[in-house]
Amino acid sequence: MRIFFRTFLFISILFVSNLFAQNYYFVEGKRIELNERRDKFAIILNQTVLDESVIELQLRTTVGLSFETKKMETGIYIVNLPTQVEESFIEDKINALNNLSEIVKFATKVYYGESKKVTQIPTDEFIVRLNDLGDKYKLDELNSQYKCEIIRNIGDEKGFLIKSKNNVPMNALTLSDIYFQTRIFDYCEPDFGYPEGCLFNYDPNDANYPSQWPLKNTGQSTPTEGNTTAGDLTNSAGIPGADMDISKAWDYVKGNNNVIIGVFDTGVDSLHPDLSQNLIAGYDAHLNKYGVSNDPGSHGTCTAGIIGARTNNSIGVAGIVGGDNTANSNCKIMSFKIVNNLGNFTTSSNIARAFDTARVKGVYVSSNSWGGGSVSSTLNSAINNFANNGRGGLGSVVLFSSGNDGKNPPNYPSYLASVVCVGASTRHDQKKAAGSGNQWWWGGNYGEDVNGDIDLVAPTICYTTDIRSTGGYNTTSGSGGDYYATFNGTSAACPNAAGVVALIFSVNPSLTRSQVLDYLYRGCEKIDNVGYTTSKTYGSWNEYFGYGRVNAFNSVRLAVGVDVTPPTIVHTVVQSHSSTYPTTITATIFDQDGSSVPTSGNQRPKIFYRFNKNGAGWTSFDSAFAVSNTGNLFTFKIPCVGRQTEVQYYLKAQDNNGNTAKFPFHASASYPYTLCYFGVGNITTETRSLSNWSPPDNGAQISSNVNFPNSFAVLEASVKINLSHTYVSDIMLILWASDTDADRNRICLFSYNGGSGDNISNATVTDIASQFWSQSAPPYSNGFYKPEYLLEGLKGTNAQGNWKFINDDAYLGDAPTYTSLDIILKKMNGVTSSSARLNSAGDSILNFGNVIPPIIVEKDFYLKNVGNANLTISAVNFTGTYASKFSLVNSAPTSIAPGDSGLFRVRLTHNAANKSLDGGLEPELFQNALMEISNNDPSKSIFRVSLETDSPVPVELSSFTASVVGNSVNLNWQTQTEVNNYGFEIERRADNLKSGSWEKIGFIAGSGNSNSPKNYSFTDKPDQKLHKAFSYRLKQIDNDGKFEYSKTVEVDLSSPQDFTLYQNYPNPFNPVTNISFRVKQTQKVILEVFDMLGNKIEVLFNSTAEGGKLYNIEFNAEDYATGTYFYKLNSNEGVSVRKMILIK
Repeated sequence: MRIFFRTFLFISILFVSNLFAQNYYFVEGKRIELNERRDKFAIILNQTVLDESVIELQLRTTVGLSFETKKMETGIYIVNLPTQVEESFIEDKINALNNLSEIVKFATKVYYGESKKVTQIPTDEFIVRLNDLGDKYKLDELNSQYKCEIIRNIGDEKGFLIKSKNNVPMNALTLSDIYFQTRIFDYCEPDFGYPEGCLFNYDPNDANYPSQWPLKNTGQSTPTEGNTTAGDLTNSAGIPGADMDISKAWDYVKGNNNVIIGVFDTGVDSLHPDLSQNLIAGYDAHLNKYGVSNDPGSHGTCTAGIIGARTNNSIGVAGIVGGDNTANSNCKIMSFKIVNNLGNFTTSSNIARAFDTARVKGVYVSSNSWGGGSVSSTLNSAINNFANNGRGGLGSVVLFSSGNDGKNPPNYPSYLASVVCVGASTRHDQKKAAGSGNQWWWGGNYGEDVNGDIDLVAPTICYTTDIRSTGGYNTTSGSGGDYYATFNGTSAACPNAAGVVALIFSVNPSLTRSQVLDYLYRGCEKIDNVGYTTSKTYGSWNEYFGYGRVNAFNSVRLAVGVDVTPPTIVHTVVQSHSSTYPTTITATIFDQDGSSVPTSGNQRPKIFYRFNKNGAGWTSFDSAFAVSNTGNLFTFKIPCVGRQTEVQYYLKAQDNNGNTAKFPFHASASYPYTLCYFGVGNITTETRSLSNWSPPDNGAQISSNVNFPNSFAVLEASVKINLSHTYVSDIMLILWASDTDADRNRICLFSYNGGSGDNISNATVTDIASQFWSQSAPPYSNGFYKPEYLLEGLKGTNAQGNWKFINDDAYLGDAPTYTSLDIILKKMNGVTSSSARLNSAGDSILNFGNVIPPIIVEKDFYLKNVGNANLTISAVNFTGTYASKFSLVNSAPTSIAPGDSGLFRVRLTHNAANKSLDGGLEPELFQNALMEISNNDPSKSIFRVSLETDSPVPVELSSFTASVVGNSVNLNWQTQTEVNNYGFEIERRADNLKSGSWEKIGFIAGSGNSNSPKNYSFTDKPDQKLHKAFSYRLKQIDNDGKFEYSKTVEVDLSSPQDFTLYQNYPNPFNPVTNISFRVKQTQKVILEVFDMLGNKIEVLFNSTAEGGKLYNIEFNAEDYATGTYFYKLNSNEGVSVRKMILIK
């Protein structure tokens, strides 16, 4: 104990000599360096009975009355200096304050957080966590020595919040490091104080900023301008975090006055009070002159406001790069007016001239909320030239909206390779399709074709500037008409993405176009419950979302070399099924730069899951780490359940920087459609139909009801369409489910596809289709097609109630007639089942421990029913070579209730008289000893329990093989352990005659006593004049003369060797073993390894094997856990399976 205190005394002297020189601490072994602030410092007070006014007077007098001294919390003050000062100035003030020992415990420097807007005060409190709770007495001794006390537990019983007592002059940085140096703690860190609300991200004071959910979505309710007749909400609260993280990006950059954004649109209201200060002279492409003063269409003023409205000026809205209302803090907005003064006409040549001018003027970003015309070589050339050669060859970024037809593919020119194609997302981070986002009538174009593809999505339906007073979309008179709350379409999405591009350029205006695109795409968030299964240049890509929804914070940080972007999880939701075995889930997981994520420790990927068993209600979430991985492909297991069970799950992963991702992105029980869902049960379908519906020409109509009278959970939805209509491209069709959640109950099935073609006949819309409508052509007959937005969101909803359809015929000329619309819902049939738990190999192994004969051992095996019905036991049998050694002591349970376990007490009788290598308990083959429990589990009707032992017989022979080499027979064997082993006599018998006599042909000395594997060999050259076939065995002899025989091996020297799979050796093994096999004829052979649950984990051989040749294959199980494994040889001559045991 004296040594312990001397160590602390040395540490104390070391640190007190320079109390506040330390500016770091440790987290998970990583040293966190802190940067001092030169414009603030803090004061920590002793507990005292002095009046607060007296204390504050002394503090202000000592600090200086000209400096602001503010109380943050009882006993904590912050001093704000008007400017940055020299370090010596702050140190002098700290020393003066420390002389007020009756009042001041200590004064201290303060530090920046990761964000420079954050101030961190190392107060007099710090947090520790013991490695071992048994060292609590050492913590108490430390506290006594350093005059500290425990305030409360943190996290659990090993964690503590500690505070220094009066007149202790050391701050939390120093004290936490002193404690950490004792090495009895998992971690010690300051409990930093954060003054003046600095942790909260920058929120400007613009009047309508709280409603700008694309910049910061807190779940606030904002207007949608929706149509309630068609199911829209007029106000909707989104999912918190379903935004572009603009407010977080603003902590690092708010704009850069060198960066020019070109808004190619209808012009701009140049006198708008929220725009005028950030505008520079524009260009009128129609008149070919500089200067744009008006906007005849309102559209351009709306798009310009999203990007560059003056920020933090107390009025209106905040633009993404509108600065902070200080000089030169904003990007510059340049209006490129591409229409005439009436706002109703333009030409390709005029637009091309605008791009040529933008290139000359050094524009960084071009935002284009228009498109849909046919391809123009002139326009292509101008756009490509600007994108590739703008800014003196550094390149410029061109963004186009994808179009508002809600179909695949995007409109021209958004799909051009030189263009960023921007689709639309909702406040719930869904694809904005017809039916979603509470504006049922439009959707963003998506997908790809031979011309190009969608690149990303950005928010739509948002607040922005409008032409002043009554001149714009908002016709309210006066200043109330200066803003528009629901600017929509991909026209709103494009400037949102353009603003993020401008923020990236603001970090460093010298970035090249390709660098900016890399940061933009890799920073996107993989939103919604879809698989980003296509690999493209900048990572994983999806038809509906491209690289994902744009995120300013991720991209801005990547631009300065800081990775805050979470890893990518690529996963396709598992389908409903009927198996009561564990459900296998796979996902490809990697970081945004393609590197691997951690595969060990607490940072490795996890799955979270919960069940609703037979309608009993959802359980709480449970979790499990991935069970294995091959490279970036991870495998997870969801435990066994009985039939009539609903399952929800999500995945979670971290990269090496601690950035965390979930799949689905917003996985939360608060929003059920953000979770993966499937059912386990007897799956059937229920179909209800709408017949002979004739909606109007050139108009919209809601159909009559299609009623599902019974309550059941939807496992999968699909719709079969029979439509008679010329020009099916006039038609948009939406399925409206019975679910009352307006944010997921309407799914667009078909949107203006097919050109001038006619009719749809027996075409089924389903998520599992392999093609989009655009990949086929009318008449659409008997095929399967993907919807315009996934039906996935309907999974798990209650089908009961009225379903209907919305049809919109966009053009005059021909009215549609639906001869039938069939709604096809998959469901479970309500029949429950039992499920015998088999979640891991340990659930089907009964180990009898160290067994040395003669002995009788009894062990209990508990079979648990994790299903939803009683597990009925009909029989118990013992099978395998050693079945006679085992018996059931108790009466087997006849029925096991859900959640209960049944006892099976098994007796092993192992007598000394049975001691032989043929009759010993060698764990060689799966069939050696099994308890087979017959039951009513529909997937595991015979539950097999492997009966095993830990200890070998005195000489444990793990392998014995014979192989023919020319005219010789090579015998090889291996022992795992040996006790009193004198040696082995080798015996041979001719012709494989079971009644023939054995002759001794050799002797090999044993190793006596050994606990490690020993290998032996013997070569025999038998006389083949009379015989060609021979049998061999070993006679193992103990030092006391006792002996036992091995199993028999056979060879035939007259023909190629038969199909044989040998026992691996060594066995058990760690971690390497060898597997040998031989086939009679030359043929294709596969050698595979399986775990206890039957999952294939490795292929060792998959090639042509020569007849008669002995193959030796090495199996390295370094990456696998202790347990029982099986290896299988598959050939034209048969299939053979053997068991091996890995012990680490």
